[in-house]
Order: sequence, then C-alpha cells, then structure tokens
Amino acid sequence: MTRLEELLAPERAEPSAQIDVPPPEPSVPSARARTAYRPALDILKLLAAFGVICVHFGPQAPFAQNIVSVFLPFRVPFFIAAAFYFLCLFLRRDSSLAEFQRRLTAIVVPYLAWTLIYTVLRVVKHLDEPARLIALNLELPRFLLVGESAVHMYFVPMICAGFVFSYVLCRATSSWFFRPASICLLFLLGAGWHVVIPAAVHADITAAVGRWGIWACESLPYLATAMILTAPRVRTAMERRPHLYFSVCAALVLAYIILARYGPGLSLTLLSSWLIANLVLVIGLNTPLQARTCAAAKPFLQSSFGIYLSHYVFIQILVWGEEEFAWQNVASLNTAWFFAVCAAVFVLSTFFTLAVARLPVISFVLLGRTAR
Repeated sequence: MTRLEELLAPERAEPSAQIDVPPPEPSVPSARARTAYRPALDILKLLAAFGVICVHFGPQAPFAQNIVSVFLPFRVPFFIAAAFYFLCLFLRRDSSLAEFQRRLTAIVVPYLAWTLIYTVLRVVKHLDEPARLIALNLELPRFLLVGESAVHMYFVPMICAGFVFSYVLCRATSSWFFRPASICLLFLLGAGWHVVIPAAVHADITAAVGRWGIWACESLPYLATAMILTAPRVRTAMERRPHLYFSVCAALVLAYIILARYGPGLSLTLLSSWLIANLVLVIGLNTPLQARTCAAAKPFLQSSFGIYLSHYVFIQILVWGEEEFAWQNVASLNTAWFFAVCAAVFVLSTFFTLAVARLPVISFVLLGRTAR
C-alpha cells in the first residue's frame, strides 16, 4: 500500500499509527430550550386566575355559587401542578444550579415586590388607626416569609418551598430521583402527610415544623405526578393518542363535578384538589390546539401569573371604603352582575400585566420576566 492509499484509508493503518480521538459527545438540549408551546395550558391558567377572582369575592347567589364551586379544586392547585410539571421537565434535562437560581429568582423577586405593594396598601388603609399600624409591624415577618400580606400571596412561597425541596432531593439522589420506587415513595409520603394535616393543625404542629416544611410535604403528590407525566414513555404515549387521554381525563373531571354537586357530596380535600388539578393538566397537555393559531394572542395568554399577583390590588380599590359592606354588596349581586364585576377586575389586571410586560426592568420586578 502506497503512502497515498494509507492517507486516504486511515482505518487500514497500523494500530500504533492510529490516533485515539474520542467520539463527539451527544448534544444535550439546554435547560433554557423550550418545549413546544402549548397554548391550551395558558388558557387553563387564565381560567384558573379568573376562578381565583370569583372565589375571593364569594358569591351568595345560588347559581353563581354552583359555577364558582367548579373552580374550587382547580384554581391554585392547577398553578401548582403546572409549575411542577415544567420544573420536572427542567430537572430531566439539565439540573444546573445556575438555571435553577434563574427560575427561582423569577418567582422570588415578584413575590417580594408584590409583598411590599400589599404591605404599603395596608399601611395606607389604616393610617388613622395607630393600634392597627402597631399590629402590622408585628405581622411583617409573616408577610415576608409565608405570604400573609394578601389572601392569595401564600401561593408563591409555597411554590418556592416545593421547588427548593425538589431540587435538593433531585441533586442528592442523582439518578434515583426519577426511578419508579422513588415516585411511589413520594406518593406514599405525600398521601400520609395529607391525612395527618388536619390533626397537625389542631395540635399546633405548624409552629414547630414551620410553614415551609408543611408546604414542602404538601407538594410531594404534585412532584410525583409531574415526574410521571414528564417521563419519556408517558410523553410519547400522550403524543400518539392525545384524544384518548383528553377524553378520559375530561370524563373523570366531569364525573367529579356531577358527584360533588348532585351526588352524595364529595368533600373538597387537598388530595381531591391534587387529583382534579392534574387531570386538568393532562387535558391541557392533550388539547389539539396549535401554537401558530394562538400566536397573536400569546402575550395575553401568558399573563396569568401577572393577573394572579395584581388582581387583589383592584379588588382592594373596589372595596376601599367600608370594606365589609362593600364585599357584601359584591357578593350579594345577582349572578350576571357578580360575574360582570369579576370580569372587570380580570380585564383590569390583564391590561395592567400587558402594560407592565413592555417595560424591561419593571416587568422583571413585578412579573419575573427577562429578555430572551
């Protein structure tokens, strides 16, 4: 073999002449690489945000109560289920600390900003009540740590507690985190804790264990379910037969609503909320709605987090005067007027969110959005 032939066919050269070149590593998608956009999930988040507004007003008209009762197991639990679903997608790809810090910062910064806003609103509202202002000073730590600055703010530290717990558990257990045995253990621990919660509250174990610890335990069923839904085989199965999963979950949700309303009466528990929220999540994942169909409405569809955070400001403005009297007036409206008031608060919150989203720094502070 000539020298030219050896150069053209290096695989035939002597082993000693070969250079060991490691094969190229398979490309791993970046943690920031997004999955296919699913507008149905954003639509469901908007419905959940509207349900939060309705529940906060508390209708007294029977028909309005029947409609709002549909939102009870769906509102905040759906936000939690969706948040853990996307968290597990991230953990399966690349559980880097820098990316996790970025995601957590996008939640913590708006939480701190809105805690300050709601605290200032409380102070302004009670300027003529010195005793109430003194009491507010004692409540500031709870405002900051457990979200008591407004009735809905607990959701954000609860998500933070679940996120931190999940990330630490994932890094500590490494490859065992997504194993079936780990998922079953999380389900058992979560179910056991949810059974213990009523007794724990009455025994004042909350003060001993800490609210964050309780929230981390409450997140276990959501985390375990998200680990299942993000498994490659499960995602592939849903992609092959989306109509089947959509139909089955929709039928189960409808059956629950009918039984809760007209059946023997199903009590709303944390476990039932987890079940309904994840069934609705599967419905959203399998809804045949194309992303390009909703491209023009994407800024509106992705405004649910801003609506959730800001809507209580508009509610407080609406009932600024005699608070109890104003709340009672809204709650006692007939069904049409009640939902008209709720829709008005929803629209105001939406316009506020869309306006803030155009301001780079303020959108990060109030909504957690960063330039992509």
